[in-house]
Amino acid sequence: MIGSLVEIPGGLKFAVMAMLLAAAGMLTYYYHHVLGTGTFFTHFYYLPIVLGAIWWKRRGLAVVLLLSAMLVASDHLFGFKESAANDTLRIGMFLLVAVVSVLLSEGLEKARQTAVENRLWYETIFQNTGTATAILSRGAVILLANTQFANLADCSIPQLEEGKSLFDFIPKRHREDTKAYYRGTRDKTAHTPGHLDIHFQRGNGDIKQVRITFSLIPDTANVVATLTDLTELKTAMKEQKRLEAQLAETLAKVLSGYLPICSRCKKIREDSGQWREVESYIHARTAADFTHTICPDCARLLYPEIVAQMSGTEKKQLLGNDPDKPHK
Repeated sequence: MIGSLVEIPGGLKFAVMAMLLAAAGMLTYYYHHVLGTGTFFTHFYYLPIVLGAIWWKRRGLAVVLLLSAMLVASDHLFGFKESAANDTLRIGMFLLVAVVSVLLSEGLEKARQTAVENRLWYETIFQNTGTATAILSRGAVILLANTQFANLADCSIPQLEEGKSLFDFIPKRHREDTKAYYRGTRDKTAHTPGHLDIHFQRGNGDIKQVRITFSLIPDTANVVATLTDLTELKTAMKEQKRLEAQLAETLAKVLSGYLPICSRCKKIREDSGQWREVESYIHARTAADFTHTICPDCARLLYPEIVAQMSGTEKKQLLGNDPDKPHK
């Protein structure tokens, strides 16, 4: 009610206030001049006083001053000076009511502005989470939906918020599991899952693979539904598994067949006819890396002088358990 009064256009406020002040003046004139009495009811004065406080806050105190001046002037004009004491009390009540009304009005205005700022803040977050999000009432009816949810559902936000249920977008194979998850979240049932991976049917009939999460809004019966589109991820994972299987199959065929290898240098001939080192060939087809050393036989053959100068421990480390074995 107060919010409606505050939102009245400025010009209309002045027109209404002028009419009320004129009515107060006529009422004062009627009692003082027509009826000839200094005692009359000033309850009508409180209406413009309260409205002035609501509309103009502290500046509305000018209405109190105007009405007070009108009352005192009328007493003096029509000879009711004996009413001065009563009028002083009335003016004091006018000021008290006006000050209280101003304080309440300012407090309500501040609370209203805070509420508007909070609403805009939460609405901005809700609309820009980067994730499809909707607020659901009983029966999973969509109360609010953000742009990402509308894009996922291939529906406009007004269409979604005209009474559609989230379950309308879930195929039968996943609908009962989703309903159970939704009920468990609303009823705070133990062992309710943290999320479900389900299919989501868009307005155009396309099927998306999504991960849905329900969260109960505290102190309400409403639930926040968050949907993450996993379609591309699932497709990529499926393709990765296919490629891994294909690679394993190809590698098994390569490594299990006959490989042409040079009897002297041990190079391997590829299908293209090119000869490659063993290390290069295997490294190109597996994840293996190579490090080079020298075997005992080659050490005796290629470096006999160095081997002869080694100590027993060094020979054992290089040539194994039989360091004095001659090269064949």
